[in-house]
Amino acid sequence: NGGAGIFSFLPIARHSSVMDPCFKEPHATNFAAACQAFAVPYVLCETAEAFQSEYMQRQNRSAGACVIEVRVELSHESNVALHKALGHAVAIRIQEEMLS
Repeated sequence: NGGAGIFSFLPIARHSSVMDPCFKEPHATNFAAACQAFAVPYVLCETAEAFQSEYMQRQNRSAGACVIEVRVELSHESNVALHKALGHAVAIRIQEEMLS
């Protein structure tokens, strides 16, 4: 999401006159280079399918840390809404599993 999206989950997000110029700043972090510097495996996934496949493969390995980068085209507001929906779905699934 270009960076700074985490601030959209905080109360400051309701104040666009402060939020936009101070917090919505994109970053130019090169995660591949950072991972290479610390010998951490890195992969960039361009699609949801590629992410799902890579994530499942990594879950079946016990080789330690790995960074999977996924670039998304969501607005910060859409990202917050998506996280809330996912959190709700996870909570329902956990409740179902615990009660079955």
